[in-house]
Amino acid sequence: MKTTAVEINPTVISANRHWFHLPDDDERLRVLNEDAGQWVADAANWGMAQVLNVDLYDHEAAAPVLDDEAFYADCVACWPTAGS
Repeated sequence: MKTTAVEINPTVISANRHWFHLPDDDERLRVLNEDAGQWVADAANWGMAQVLNVDLYDHEAAAPVLDDEAFYADCVACWPTAGS
């Protein structure tokens, strides 16, 4: 399965590569250092995701940082069947 991970914090990406042996990007894995809200809002990504795993909490894991209707509408647009 092709997988794209979107992470805003570059330290999280490097820690996962170092401590959890997250592999380098290849034909199956892309790790993007981007804002997930902007990624799902970009029409170029609409219809591209079979599955979205949304885990977007603040640095203290106290509350989601993206939790509004517009964000979730963009998430739905990323599914291939959203326009059908």
